[in-house]
Amino acid sequence: MSGTRIGAAGHRIRRLWRAFVAQVEARPRTAVAVTFLIAAIPIAFLGSYVAQHGVDVPYMDDWEIAPVIAKAHTGELTFSDFFTQEEEARMIVPKLIFVASTWKGHWDVRAQMMLSVAICVVTAVGIYVLLRRSGLGVFASAICFWLAVLLIFSPAQFELWLFASGFPSFLPVLLIVAALLLFETSLPAWVKFIGAAALSLLSSFTLAHGLLAWGLTFPVYLVGRLVRRWQWWAGAWCAAAAVCAVAYLYGYSKPAHLPEFAPVILARDYAQFFLTFLGGSFAFASRDHRVALATAVGAVVLTMFLAALVYALVRRRDDSLLRRSLPWFALGFYSLGSGTLATLGRVGFGIEYATSSRYVTFSLYLIVAVIGLAAVLGSDALRRTRSGFWRVLLPTAVAALLLIGAQLFAESYGRSMRILDSAWARNRLARTAVLFSPVIDTSGVVKRINYPAAEVALARAALLDRLGLLRQPLVKTREISELSHARADGEVASGRCDSLAPLNEEQVRASGWAALRAKGRPADAVVLAYETAGQPPVIFAISDEATRRRDIARKLRSPKQLWTGWTATFPRAAVPAGASISAWGVDADGPVLYRLRQDGPELKL
Repeated sequence: MSGTRIGAAGHRIRRLWRAFVAQVEARPRTAVAVTFLIAAIPIAFLGSYVAQHGVDVPYMDDWEIAPVIAKAHTGELTFSDFFTQEEEARMIVPKLIFVASTWKGHWDVRAQMMLSVAICVVTAVGIYVLLRRSGLGVFASAICFWLAVLLIFSPAQFELWLFASGFPSFLPVLLIVAALLLFETSLPAWVKFIGAAALSLLSSFTLAHGLLAWGLTFPVYLVGRLVRRWQWWAGAWCAAAAVCAVAYLYGYSKPAHLPEFAPVILARDYAQFFLTFLGGSFAFASRDHRVALATAVGAVVLTMFLAALVYALVRRRDDSLLRRSLPWFALGFYSLGSGTLATLGRVGFGIEYATSSRYVTFSLYLIVAVIGLAAVLGSDALRRTRSGFWRVLLPTAVAALLLIGAQLFAESYGRSMRILDSAWARNRLARTAVLFSPVIDTSGVVKRINYPAAEVALARAALLDRLGLLRQPLVKTREISELSHARADGEVASGRCDSLAPLNEEQVRASGWAALRAKGRPADAVVLAYETAGQPPVIFAISDEATRRRDIARKLRSPKQLWTGWTATFPRAAVPAGASISAWGVDADGPVLYRLRQDGPELKL
């Protein structure tokens, strides 16, 4: 009796579900509008986060672009500056974009951060069009699209979202998607050939693995369509790819600081690095077992992709099914190719390196591909089977995977957002360190959190400043009286120096907290100043670390004030005998300095 009731309930649920889907399909325009409105939620959240938390300071590879931008404004720029190898890449396209972005006379790295978001938006729209072109209904396309958007705009890519030089990592897949969409048009074959070649060329001179586009664009078109004289087209494509490869490799040399390419190590280490790379989207769902979790996720996703490939090979005589599934195989092989190159070139750094956030941008498209293939091939399999077992098993398996994925995504999302917040704090400190570098020694801070060769970064900052390319000019004086300053009144700004204590015979450490109340965020940094009788305060040190202060966040009733804590370490010799010390919160946008409160006796050594 209970079994009969369960079966009847299941039948009613299926009937209601089909009726709901039918209603959605009957109103395609409304359904598409709702689809994009829902998809806009994670896009808007991520975009607004980048807009609000992007900091106008070059970081890491950004400093390598600084000489190119400087030469563009002094008339010394040559083609070799664009063609020069950066790591393993020929970054002609990104360098052109960097130079073009400074046409107004200033270089604001936040423009490139927002460009990353814009590239991902266009990529996501392209994926939706591919879903519709794959023969999926409005409802199925919406579900797949929402899942893809969550992955594409996930904070798991935290190393790239607040990084100006991160946008090239998002470009190759956009160019590949553009080529796949080009093949869906009714344009003649020669137009598709030229268009795909142009897109592949742009991809090749964006990042090293952009060369994969040559194998994932026009060849996909030839496999999926009956093209007259296809042998001629294939030969011409191979010739074009060869010319591009020769040009790319001209004068190429392996960077000395990178590990050996394809080192002689155990095969299982290669396999684990590869699988960890593929599962990196969810690596940060675990705090202590990232490699194990990413390896497991990578193995599951790869197995599903290979299962889809086997099914497609079995059904290869169905030309329509083949054409509809090929774009998703292309996206999947993009991730697999990227993973192969990363494994061969970076396995020498150790397995843990495969969980790097920057790799998520390349690996996530294997999951997107599996989502698309599950919809295209899964619906075909369900239509063809008469077995009740498979009709129950397949949807149940998909539901289980979605539930597990949702749990992992939620865990990864929370941890990734916390990492982004800490990066925001470090970037604000780095910006202030660069800003004050002409008047005090901030090289230690820059080296630790911004660029390993601090002297190079600071020299390039000075060059950009002389050319007027920095939106915020560098500080030219240590005297606070010559800078905009005020007391932290508790409304515009607040904070205090909690302690001043010796670390050893030569060094002293100060600590406290500082918040810009009017702007709803922590102070960018804190500078210390000494003051002798009858003389204005003189800056002599900068905070070297931002720390979490949950007590202050609670006190100010704002989670954005979590990173208000600061510490500053300085040598005793930096302060004249008998001088008093004051701490000043910095708003780098002015800059404006706010004297922090000090309860108790005057600060002296």
